[in-house]
Amino acid sequence: MLHIYAALAEKERRMISRRTKDALRAAKARGVILGNAKQAEANRNGADAFPESLRPIVAPIINLTSRRIAKVLNDRGIKTPTGKAWQSVAVLRLIARLKDTAQ
Repeated sequence: MLHIYAALAEKERRMISRRTKDALRAAKARGVILGNAKQAEANRNGADAFPESLRPIVAPIINLTSRRIAKVLNDRGIKTPTGKAWQSVAVLRLIARLKDTAQ
C-alpha cells in the first residue's frame, strides 16, 4: 500500500513540475519578463562585495593550499557568506571570484 502511495506521489511531483515548466515557457513566449532585475542586481553586488572585503586577508596567503587558507580564515573567526565554517571548496570559489574581479 505504501509503495502505491509513493509511486502516486512521485507521479504527481513530475506532473506538477511539467505544468510549472510549461506555464513558465508560455509566459516567456508571451513576453513576460521573469524574475526581479533589481533583486538580481542587488544579489550580484553583494556576491561581489564579500570577496572584496576578504581580499586584504587572502591576498598575502593566496599561495597556500585551499585547506590551509580555510584553516586561517576559520582560526580568525571569519565565516562564509552563509555563516558557516570555511571548507576547501569554498576557498577555491572565493579565490576564483577574487581573480575574476581583479581583471
